Amino acid sequence: MKIKVWGVRGSIPTPGESTLRYGGNTPCVEIVVPEDPESNRRDILIFDGGSGVRPLGNQIMKSYPEEIRVDIHLFFTHVHWDHIQGLPFFVPLFRNNTMIHFYGPDAEKLEETLRLQMYPDMFPVTLDDVISHIEFHSYTKTPRKIGPIEVVHQYVHHGTPGKVAGLKAEFEGRTFVYIPDVEPYDYHPEDDPPYDADQPGEQALIEFLDDSDFVILDTMFTNENYEQFRGWGHSPAEYAVDVSAKARVKKLGLFHYSPNCCDEKVEEIEKEMKELGSSLGLKVFGTREGMIIDLEEDPC
Repeated sequence: MKIKVWGVRGSIPTPGESTLRYGGNTPCVEIVVPEDPESNRRDILIFDGGSGVRPLGNQIMKSYPEEIRVDIHLFFTHVHWDHIQGLPFFVPLFRNNTMIHFYGPDAEKLEETLRLQMYPDMFPVTLDDVISHIEFHSYTKTPRKIGPIEVVHQYVHHGTPGKVAGLKAEFEGRTFVYIPDVEPYDYHPEDDPPYDADQPGEQALIEFLDDSDFVILDTMFTNENYEQFRGWGHSPAEYAVDVSAKARVKKLGLFHYSPNCCDEKVEEIEKEMKELGSSLGLKVFGTREGMIIDLEEDPC
């Protein structure tokens, strides 16, 4: 299973010279679905529709002529602005021979929100104007099967309970987990340990991550600045490293970088987290736009 990163930033896109190395687009990750060369149909699996989904959409249009049927499966973790803002510029919406499935915690709320951001007062084109066929789906306990890949979800601690999901993709014994937004339930960097791993919510998170091959996890803050942002719904990088180590994760990708962090600061955090991860038996690296992670190989 291969993972391609299209957007890594949190809150708002941050284009410019200071974010060239890691990237400035907001969250979007593609899970590459194995293709059947004899089929005239392609499945595309995407987690989140931040501004990174725009270049992904452009790539889809270049890769597949319209005689090929394309089924796009876009799983949203939640509907905060930075996770949906790329959708109006996702050009496969205007591609013939295309089916787009939108998945989220609440299909009705997801449709309402996506329609609202393309309401005429806010955007010149509405969802009623799209050419592709679209459908909305709520998450259920039954895994969604996209080609040979199964997708499951679990709700995490970020704002309103039951409204924000972490996502897991499984294929041939390999597991990828994507949790771009999550916060510890009670975290005190000065304590040892800094959080209660026996708290039910923390236990559920660790179980969801358990023995995964690759995890992308919210690392918007660090212990140094977390206190001033407590309650904002995001994690210190040290917390992400610790819970991943407890869950016996093989590789952790830092993600959802603060819009205030330039490349030099992200690089500094990456170096520190690599050292911390190494002391706990965990491989850590900073995700970058354009990066392709092959779970059969070592991206670190």
